[in-house]
Amino acid sequence: MWRCKNWPEWERSLLKEILLDRPAIDVRDHSEFDALVVRTDYDHPDAWAAIRQELARPMDIPEADPPNPLVVDDPAWAGASWEEVIAALSVPSGEERPSVVLLADSIAMTSETHQLLAVDVDRLLDPEEDDDEPDGEELEDDEAWDGREAPLVGRVSASQAESMAVNLALANMDFDEFIEAEA
Repeated sequence: MWRCKNWPEWERSLLKEILLDRPAIDVRDHSEFDALVVRTDYDHPDAWAAIRQELARPMDIPEADPPNPLVVDDPAWAGASWEEVIAALSVPSGEERPSVVLLADSIAMTSETHQLLAVDVDRLLDPEEDDDEPDGEELEDDEAWDGREAPLVGRVSASQAESMAVNLALANMDFDEFIEAEA
């Protein structure tokens, strides 16, 4: 299981206890270019069906492969937090982990545009990789970066899940750009 090296030991041991009843999320056969969506709300079956349809909708790119999201639809994940989901990721050594994990929680199920909870896995698990300046942008001598941290979590519509996964994997866009665009 993945563990954030910056989490205190007591938090990691608490998560380990919580996860005893939750299965590992095996992403071994999952492409980093496909969305990883974990269903955590089981009270809205019609909304879940609509989200599944949105996840299967092709992107607006003619040569793009059809979406193939890894969907975790297991009642063992009912009510799970994003921290529990991230802690349960099982990625073998040398394999790519997903850049983003999306949760179909109660807010996603009840919002009109099915706003999934998105978690920036790269920034969460590799915080030292995240420099303090916006990616690809050099600051001029006379300008100062405002120091605002980019979010680790935010909301993105289900219809944008595949686009987000692809663009993050290709490093075409940053996590916070997707979140700001959806706000």
